[in-house]
Amino acid sequence: MTVAAVGLAACVGWVMGRGITVPIPTGHVTKRLQAEVRTAVRRELPVVLEEVQRSLPRQVAAEAGRRIAGARIDLGGFQIPVPPAAVREVEAAVGGALSSGLEAMSGQVDIDGLADRLGNQAAGMADRQLKEMLSDQVMLVQVGPLQVPVRLIPQ
Repeated sequence: MTVAAVGLAACVGWVMGRGITVPIPTGHVTKRLQAEVRTAVRRELPVVLEEVQRSLPRQVAAEAGRRIAGARIDLGGFQIPVPPAAVREVEAAVGGALSSGLEAMSGQVDIDGLADRLGNQAAGMADRQLKEMLSDQVMLVQVGPLQVPVRLIPQ
């Protein structure tokens, strides 16, 4: 047996025993996810806030009106229903107050800051999960008649 053959046999034995370690960079995936989340929040949050501003005051005012319309005022043993005009006034007051509050609040929402925070959180979660999922993974790769263990090491 030649020195080259002995060296090759030793090398193959070492590879089969220890395997091959492959570093898997997770940064690209997490950065891509971070960018996608940021973009989605910047695109979707204004639409959601606008819909809330438009529909929530109407819904809350209608519910307040339904509850007040079913109430009775007790006057000396007589049950008197709340007048329809009073119900409408309460609905208008509740709807107007809620609409004004939502409008003031929506002007204070830092959409870019929120998009950045959510993107960062998503990237951190994805990074942890990818590293957990990939760590200590060993695949047996068939190379001719040999099975070579390949260990994935997330980075």
